[in-house]
Amino acid sequence: MSAEHYQILLKEYAISGPVKPESFDIQKSSAPAHNASELKDNQILAEPIYLSVDPYMRNRFRPSKSYIPSFTIGGPIGSYAVLKVLESRHPNLASGDFVSGLVEWKSALILDGDKVTKLQNELKLSLSNYVGALGMPGMTAYASLHEFAEPLLIPGKTVFVSAAAGAVGQLVGQICKLKGMKVIGSAGSDEKVEFLKTQLGFDGAFNYKNFPTADDILKELLSLAPEGSDLYYENVGGMHLHAALNHLKVGGMIIACGMISGYDGGSYHVPNLSNIVGKQISIHGFLVTPLTPKYKPAFARDMPGWIEAGKVKVVEEIREGWENAGLAFIDMMGGKNLGKMVSAHTDKSHVVLPVVLSHLSDHFTGCKGWRGP
Repeated sequence: MSAEHYQILLKEYAISGPVKPESFDIQKSSAPAHNASELKDNQILAEPIYLSVDPYMRNRFRPSKSYIPSFTIGGPIGSYAVLKVLESRHPNLASGDFVSGLVEWKSALILDGDKVTKLQNELKLSLSNYVGALGMPGMTAYASLHEFAEPLLIPGKTVFVSAAAGAVGQLVGQICKLKGMKVIGSAGSDEKVEFLKTQLGFDGAFNYKNFPTADDILKELLSLAPEGSDLYYENVGGMHLHAALNHLKVGGMIIACGMISGYDGGSYHVPNLSNIVGKQISIHGFLVTPLTPKYKPAFARDMPGWIEAGKVKVVEEIREGWENAGLAFIDMMGGKNLGKMVSAHTDKSHVVLPVVLSHLSDHFTGCKGWRGP
Protein backbone atom coordinates (compact mmCIF):
# COMPACT_ATOMS: atom_id res chain seq x y z
CA MET A 1 0.00 0.00 0.00
CA SER A 2 1.17 3.51 -0.75
CA ALA A 3 2.79 5.53 2.04
CA GLU A 4 0.37 8.34 1.26
CA HIS A 5 -3.35 7.76 1.63
CA TYR A 6 -6.19 9.54 -0.11
CA GLN A 7 -9.91 10.02 -0.13
CA ILE A 8 -11.86 12.24 -2.51
CA LEU A 9 -15.01 13.89 -1.23
CA LEU A 10 -17.67 16.08 -2.81
CA LYS A 11 -16.95 19.70 -1.90
CA GLU A 12 -19.79 21.39 -3.79
CA TYR A 13 -22.55 20.47 -6.21
CA ALA A 14 -22.52 21.41 -9.89
CA ILE A 15 -26.20 22.17 -10.51
CA SER A 16 -25.74 23.25 -14.12
CA GLY A 17 -22.84 23.56 -16.48
CA PRO A 18 -19.79 21.30 -16.41
CA VAL A 19 -18.45 19.85 -13.17
CA LYS A 20 -15.39 21.87 -12.14
CA PRO A 21 -12.31 20.99 -10.08
CA GLU A 22 -13.81 22.90 -7.17
CA SER A 23 -16.33 20.08 -6.70
CA PHE A 24 -13.58 17.69 -5.58
CA ASP A 25 -12.06 17.75 -2.09
CA ILE A 26 -8.84 15.74 -2.28
CA GLN A 27 -7.74 14.73 1.21
CA LYS A 28 -4.31 13.25 1.84
CA SER A 29 -2.86 11.76 5.01
CA SER A 30 0.05 9.62 6.18
CA ALA A 31 -2.22 7.08 7.85
CA PRO A 32 -4.67 4.80 6.03
CA ALA A 33 -8.39 5.22 6.65
CA HIS A 34 -8.61 1.54 7.56
CA ASN A 35 -6.32 -1.35 8.50
CA ALA A 36 -6.53 -5.13 8.79
CA SER A 37 -7.26 -5.11 12.52
CA GLU A 38 -10.72 -3.72 11.78
CA LEU A 39 -11.78 -6.65 9.60
CA LYS A 40 -14.79 -8.73 10.54
CA ASP A 41 -15.82 -12.10 9.13
CA ASN A 42 -16.41 -12.04 5.35
CA GLN A 43 -14.76 -8.64 4.97
CA ILE A 44 -11.68 -7.65 2.96
CA LEU A 45 -9.21 -4.77 3.10
CA ALA A 46 -8.56 -3.62 -0.44
CA GLU A 47 -6.97 -0.79 -2.40
CA PRO A 48 -8.36 0.55 -5.70
CA ILE A 49 -5.94 0.31 -8.59
CA TYR A 50 -8.28 1.42 -11.39
CA LEU A 51 -11.27 3.72 -11.00
CA SER A 52 -13.86 4.13 -13.72
CA VAL A 53 -15.21 7.56 -14.68
CA ASP A 54 -18.44 7.43 -16.67
CA PRO A 55 -21.15 9.82 -17.92
CA TYR A 56 -23.85 8.34 -15.65
CA MET A 57 -21.99 9.87 -12.71
CA ARG A 58 -22.81 13.43 -13.83
CA ASN A 59 -26.26 13.43 -12.27
CA ARG A 60 -24.76 12.44 -8.93
CA PHE A 61 -23.06 15.84 -8.75
CA ARG A 62 -26.40 17.58 -8.22
CA PRO A 63 -29.14 16.92 -5.66
CA SER A 64 -31.73 14.93 -7.59
CA LYS A 65 -33.92 11.88 -7.50
CA SER A 66 -32.64 9.34 -9.96
CA TYR A 67 -31.96 5.65 -10.34
CA ILE A 68 -28.69 6.12 -8.45
CA PRO A 69 -28.38 8.43 -5.41
CA SER A 70 -26.64 11.79 -5.56
CA PHE A 71 -23.29 12.25 -3.88
CA THR A 72 -23.58 14.18 -0.62
CA ILE A 73 -21.62 17.28 0.34
CA GLY A 74 -18.70 16.12 2.46
CA GLY A 75 -19.28 12.51 1.46
CA PRO A 76 -17.14 10.36 -0.83
CA ILE A 77 -17.21 10.27 -4.62
CA GLY A 78 -17.70 6.71 -5.85
CA SER A 79 -17.59 4.61 -9.01
CA TYR A 80 -16.81 1.17 -10.36
CA ALA A 81 -13.27 0.02 -9.65
CA VAL A 82 -10.75 -2.79 -9.83
CA LEU A 83 -9.15 -3.41 -6.44
CA LYS A 84 -6.32 -5.48 -5.01
CA VAL A 85 -7.12 -7.47 -1.86
CA LEU A 86 -4.59 -6.64 0.86
CA GLU A 87 -6.05 -8.72 3.71
CA SER A 88 -9.08 -11.01 3.85
CA ARG A 89 -11.40 -12.69 6.28
CA HIS A 90 -13.57 -13.97 3.45
CA PRO A 91 -13.33 -17.71 2.70
CA ASN A 92 -13.19 -17.26 -1.06
CA LEU A 93 -10.86 -14.26 -1.27
CA ALA A 94 -7.17 -14.08 -0.40
CA SER A 95 -4.51 -11.44 -0.18
CA GLY A 96 -3.30 -10.68 -3.71
CA ASP A 97 -6.61 -11.43 -5.41
CA PHE A 98 -8.19 -8.81 -7.65
CA VAL A 99 -11.85 -7.89 -7.40
CA SER A 100 -14.25 -5.38 -8.93
CA GLY A 101 -17.17 -3.48 -7.48
CA LEU A 102 -18.87 -0.13 -6.91
CA VAL A 103 -16.78 1.62 -4.24
CA GLU A 104 -15.88 4.95 -2.66
CA TRP A 105 -12.82 6.87 -3.83
CA LYS A 106 -10.47 5.99 -0.96
CA SER A 107 -7.02 4.44 -1.13
CA ALA A 108 -7.94 1.85 1.53
CA LEU A 109 -11.38 0.29 1.88
CA ILE A 110 -13.05 -2.32 4.06
CA LEU A 111 -15.61 -4.12 1.92
CA ASP A 112 -18.11 -6.94 2.23
CA GLY A 113 -16.47 -9.72 0.27
CA ASP A 114 -19.86 -10.95 -0.92
CA LYS A 115 -20.49 -7.63 -2.68
CA VAL A 116 -17.44 -7.66 -4.93
CA THR A 117 -16.61 -9.90 -7.88
CA LYS A 118 -13.39 -11.89 -7.97
CA LEU A 119 -11.60 -11.45 -11.27
CA GLN A 120 -10.49 -14.72 -12.84
CA ASN A 121 -8.73 -13.16 -15.85
CA GLU A 122 -7.73 -16.50 -17.32
CA LEU A 123 -6.51 -14.86 -20.55
CA LYS A 124 -4.24 -12.45 -18.63
CA LEU A 125 -5.77 -9.33 -20.13
CA SER A 126 -5.00 -5.90 -18.74
CA LEU A 127 -6.79 -5.48 -15.42
CA SER A 128 -7.90 -1.99 -16.46
CA ASN A 129 -10.20 -3.68 -18.98
CA TYR A 130 -12.41 -4.68 -16.04
CA VAL A 131 -13.65 -1.11 -15.65
CA GLY A 132 -14.07 -0.85 -19.43
CA ALA A 133 -14.56 -3.48 -22.09
CA LEU A 134 -14.79 -6.30 -19.53
CA GLY A 135 -16.72 -4.21 -17.02
CA MET A 136 -19.85 -2.09 -16.93
CA PRO A 137 -19.33 -0.31 -20.30
CA GLY A 138 -18.67 -3.61 -22.05
CA MET A 139 -21.70 -5.24 -20.48
CA THR A 140 -23.76 -2.18 -21.45
CA ALA A 141 -22.88 -2.58 -25.12
CA TYR A 142 -23.17 -6.37 -25.18
CA ALA A 143 -26.37 -6.80 -23.17
CA SER A 144 -28.34 -3.98 -24.80
CA LEU A 145 -27.56 -5.10 -28.33
CA HIS A 146 -28.52 -8.70 -27.62
CA GLU A 147 -31.56 -7.86 -25.53
CA PHE A 148 -33.19 -5.44 -27.96
CA ALA A 149 -31.56 -5.70 -31.38
CA GLU A 150 -30.71 -9.38 -31.88
CA PRO A 151 -32.75 -9.66 -35.11
CA LEU A 152 -30.84 -6.67 -36.55
CA LEU A 153 -27.35 -8.02 -35.82
CA ILE A 154 -26.97 -9.52 -39.28
CA PRO A 155 -25.33 -8.62 -42.60
CA GLY A 156 -27.31 -6.14 -44.67
CA LYS A 157 -28.41 -4.02 -41.70
CA THR A 158 -27.06 -0.57 -40.87
CA VAL A 159 -26.39 0.96 -37.46
CA PHE A 160 -25.59 4.57 -36.56
CA VAL A 161 -23.67 4.96 -33.27
CA SER A 162 -23.31 8.38 -31.66
CA ALA A 163 -20.33 9.10 -29.38
CA ALA A 164 -18.77 6.17 -31.20
CA ALA A 165 -15.23 6.73 -29.90
CA GLY A 166 -16.36 6.58 -26.28
CA ALA A 167 -16.26 3.71 -23.82
CA VAL A 168 -19.57 2.16 -24.90
CA GLY A 169 -19.76 3.41 -28.48
CA GLN A 170 -16.45 1.89 -29.57
CA LEU A 171 -17.64 -1.52 -28.38
CA VAL A 172 -21.14 -1.23 -29.86
CA GLY A 173 -19.65 -0.47 -33.25
CA GLN A 174 -17.20 -3.36 -33.12
CA ILE A 175 -19.79 -5.89 -31.97
CA CYS A 176 -22.05 -4.80 -34.81
CA LYS A 177 -19.16 -5.19 -37.27
CA LEU A 178 -18.52 -8.69 -35.93
CA LYS A 179 -22.13 -9.49 -36.77
CA GLY A 180 -21.69 -8.23 -40.34
CA MET A 181 -23.57 -4.93 -40.05
CA LYS A 182 -22.68 -1.68 -41.78
CA VAL A 183 -21.51 0.71 -39.05
CA ILE A 184 -21.58 4.52 -39.13
CA GLY A 185 -20.33 6.57 -36.18
CA SER A 186 -20.10 10.15 -35.00
CA ALA A 187 -17.35 11.58 -32.81
CA GLY A 188 -16.09 14.96 -31.64
CA SER A 189 -12.79 15.36 -33.49
CA ASP A 190 -11.18 14.52 -36.81
CA GLU A 191 -8.64 12.35 -34.96
CA LYS A 192 -11.42 10.27 -33.42
CA VAL A 193 -13.07 9.89 -36.81
CA GLU A 194 -9.80 8.63 -38.27
CA PHE A 195 -9.48 6.21 -35.36
CA LEU A 196 -12.97 4.79 -35.94
CA LYS A 197 -12.34 4.19 -39.62
CA THR A 198 -8.74 3.00 -39.63
CA GLN A 199 -8.46 1.20 -36.30
CA LEU A 200 -11.94 -0.06 -35.49
CA GLY A 201 -13.15 -0.74 -39.03
CA PHE A 202 -16.19 1.54 -39.10
CA ASP A 203 -17.63 1.84 -42.60
CA GLY A 204 -18.07 5.58 -42.18
CA ALA A 205 -17.68 8.25 -39.53
CA PHE A 206 -17.91 12.01 -39.17
CA ASN A 207 -16.95 14.82 -36.81
CA TYR A 208 -20.29 16.19 -35.65
CA LYS A 209 -18.67 19.52 -34.77
CA ASN A 210 -18.32 20.14 -38.50
CA PHE A 211 -22.09 19.84 -38.91
CA PRO A 212 -23.78 22.54 -36.80
CA THR A 213 -27.43 21.62 -37.42
CA ALA A 214 -29.52 18.47 -37.44
CA ASP A 215 -30.11 18.94 -41.17
CA ASP A 216 -26.35 19.03 -41.71
CA ILE A 217 -25.91 15.83 -39.71
CA LEU A 218 -28.71 14.19 -41.69
CA LYS A 219 -27.08 15.12 -45.00
CA GLU A 220 -23.83 13.57 -43.85
CA LEU A 221 -25.63 10.43 -42.67
CA LEU A 222 -27.34 10.12 -46.04
CA SER A 223 -24.01 10.50 -47.83
CA LEU A 224 -22.53 7.68 -45.73
CA ALA A 225 -25.63 5.48 -45.61
CA PRO A 226 -28.14 6.53 -48.30
CA GLU A 227 -30.18 3.44 -47.54
CA GLY A 228 -31.03 4.77 -44.06
CA SER A 229 -30.34 3.06 -40.76
CA ASP A 230 -32.04 0.11 -39.14
CA LEU A 231 -30.67 0.88 -35.68
CA TYR A 232 -29.61 4.06 -33.92
CA TYR A 233 -27.51 3.54 -30.78
CA GLU A 234 -28.15 6.70 -28.81
CA ASN A 235 -25.47 8.16 -26.56
CA VAL A 236 -25.85 11.88 -27.26
CA GLY A 237 -29.44 13.11 -27.74
CA GLY A 238 -30.27 16.58 -29.04
CA MET A 239 -29.39 17.19 -32.68
CA HIS A 240 -28.17 13.62 -33.07
CA LEU A 241 -31.58 12.26 -32.09
CA HIS A 242 -33.28 14.81 -34.36
CA ALA A 243 -31.19 13.68 -37.34
CA ALA A 244 -31.43 9.98 -36.51
CA LEU A 245 -35.23 10.05 -36.42
CA ASN A 246 -35.18 11.26 -40.02
CA HIS A 247 -32.50 8.79 -41.08
CA LEU A 248 -34.06 5.68 -39.57
CA LYS A 249 -36.01 3.39 -41.85
CA VAL A 250 -39.64 2.49 -41.30
CA GLY A 251 -39.66 -0.05 -38.49
CA GLY A 252 -36.27 1.14 -37.24
CA MET A 253 -35.06 0.92 -33.67
CA ILE A 254 -33.39 3.21 -31.14
CA ILE A 255 -31.44 1.83 -28.19
CA ALA A 256 -31.20 4.74 -25.75
CA CYS A 257 -28.09 4.27 -23.64
CA GLY A 258 -27.50 7.93 -22.76
CA MET A 259 -27.98 11.54 -23.85
CA ILE A 260 -24.80 13.25 -22.75
CA SER A 261 -25.52 16.48 -24.62
CA GLY A 262 -28.02 17.42 -21.90
CA TYR A 263 -26.23 16.20 -18.79
CA ASP A 264 -24.72 19.58 -17.91
CA GLY A 265 -28.06 21.35 -18.30
CA GLY A 266 -29.75 23.08 -21.20
CA SER A 267 -32.20 21.53 -23.59
CA TYR A 268 -32.79 20.91 -27.27
CA HIS A 269 -36.26 20.70 -28.78
CA VAL A 270 -36.53 17.63 -31.00
CA PRO A 271 -39.26 18.69 -33.45
CA ASN A 272 -39.77 15.39 -35.27
CA LEU A 273 -40.77 13.02 -32.49
CA SER A 274 -43.87 12.22 -34.54
CA ASN A 275 -41.58 10.07 -36.71
CA ILE A 276 -41.70 7.52 -33.90
CA VAL A 277 -45.35 6.98 -34.79
CA GLY A 278 -45.28 7.48 -38.54
CA LYS A 279 -42.19 5.33 -39.08
CA GLN A 280 -43.16 2.81 -36.38
CA ILE A 281 -39.84 3.27 -34.59
CA SER A 282 -39.29 1.31 -31.40
CA ILE A 283 -37.29 2.92 -28.60
CA HIS A 284 -35.64 0.96 -25.81
CA GLY A 285 -34.33 2.86 -22.82
CA PHE A 286 -32.52 0.68 -20.33
CA LEU A 287 -30.25 0.37 -17.33
CA VAL A 288 -27.52 -2.23 -17.51
CA THR A 289 -27.89 -3.57 -13.94
CA PRO A 290 -31.17 -5.45 -14.50
CA LEU A 291 -29.78 -7.00 -17.71
CA THR A 292 -26.48 -8.14 -16.21
CA PRO A 293 -27.56 -11.46 -14.60
CA LYS A 294 -29.12 -12.63 -17.88
CA TYR A 295 -26.08 -11.86 -20.03
CA LYS A 296 -23.19 -12.34 -17.61
CA PRO A 297 -22.32 -15.93 -18.68
CA ALA A 298 -22.37 -15.17 -22.41
CA PHE A 299 -20.50 -11.89 -21.91
CA ALA A 300 -17.81 -13.64 -19.85
CA ARG A 301 -17.47 -16.21 -22.63
CA ASP A 302 -17.45 -13.87 -25.63
CA MET A 303 -15.81 -10.56 -24.75
CA PRO A 304 -12.47 -11.77 -23.30
CA GLY A 305 -12.03 -14.10 -26.26
CA TRP A 306 -12.83 -11.36 -28.76
CA ILE A 307 -10.27 -9.06 -27.14
CA GLU A 308 -7.58 -11.73 -26.95
CA ALA A 309 -8.16 -12.71 -30.59
CA GLY A 310 -8.05 -9.10 -31.77
CA LYS A 311 -11.65 -9.16 -32.93
CA VAL A 312 -12.42 -6.34 -30.50
CA LYS A 313 -9.79 -3.67 -29.97
CA VAL A 314 -9.92 -1.71 -26.75
CA VAL A 315 -8.54 1.77 -26.26
CA GLU A 316 -8.25 3.37 -22.85
CA GLU A 317 -6.93 6.72 -21.76
CA ILE A 318 -5.15 6.31 -18.45
CA ARG A 319 -4.86 9.23 -16.02
CA GLU A 320 -2.55 8.41 -13.13
CA GLY A 321 -2.74 9.60 -9.53
CA TRP A 322 -5.42 10.44 -7.00
CA GLU A 323 -4.88 14.14 -7.64
CA ASN A 324 -6.00 13.64 -11.23
CA ALA A 325 -9.07 11.46 -10.64
CA GLY A 326 -11.50 14.37 -10.65
CA LEU A 327 -9.86 15.87 -13.73
CA ALA A 328 -10.24 12.51 -15.48
CA PHE A 329 -13.99 12.76 -14.94
CA ILE A 330 -14.10 16.38 -16.07
CA ASP A 331 -12.11 15.67 -19.24
CA MET A 332 -14.22 12.61 -20.03
CA MET A 333 -17.37 14.71 -19.84
CA GLY A 334 -15.71 17.28 -22.09
CA GLY A 335 -14.88 14.67 -24.72
CA LYS A 336 -11.12 14.95 -24.27
CA ASN A 337 -10.65 11.19 -24.08
CA LEU A 338 -10.29 8.60 -26.79
CA GLY A 339 -12.04 5.41 -25.70
CA LYS A 340 -12.49 4.54 -22.03
CA MET A 341 -11.21 7.03 -19.47
CA VAL A 342 -9.58 5.29 -16.49
CA SER A 343 -8.07 6.72 -13.30
CA ALA A 344 -5.09 4.61 -12.23
CA HIS A 345 -3.63 4.20 -8.73
CA THR A 346 -1.02 1.49 -8.89
CA ASP A 347 2.69 0.74 -8.71
CA LYS A 348 2.26 -1.36 -11.88
CA SER A 349 3.94 -4.39 -10.28
CA HIS A 350 0.91 -6.52 -11.05
CA VAL A 351 -0.17 -5.01 -14.37
CA VAL A 352 -0.43 -7.25 -17.40
CA LEU A 353 1.13 -5.13 -20.11
CA PRO A 354 -0.93 -4.73 -23.29
CA VAL A 355 0.33 -5.29 -26.80
CA VAL A 356 0.87 -1.91 -28.41
CA LEU A 357 -0.27 -1.81 -32.02
CA SER A 358 2.63 -0.55 -34.08
CA HIS A 359 0.38 0.74 -36.86
CA LEU A 360 -1.36 3.34 -34.72
CA SER A 361 -1.13 6.72 -36.37
CA ASP A 362 0.63 9.67 -34.81
CA HIS A 363 -2.79 11.10 -33.99
CA PHE A 364 -3.03 8.79 -31.00
CA THR A 365 0.47 8.92 -29.51
CA GLY A 366 -0.84 11.26 -26.82
CA CYS A 367 -3.43 8.74 -25.67
CA LYS A 368 -1.88 6.73 -22.86
CA GLY A 369 -2.77 3.13 -22.43
CA TRP A 370 -3.79 1.74 -25.82
CA ARG A 371 -5.07 -1.70 -24.95
CA GLY A 372 -4.55 -3.80 -28.04
CA PRO A 373 -5.53 -7.40 -28.66
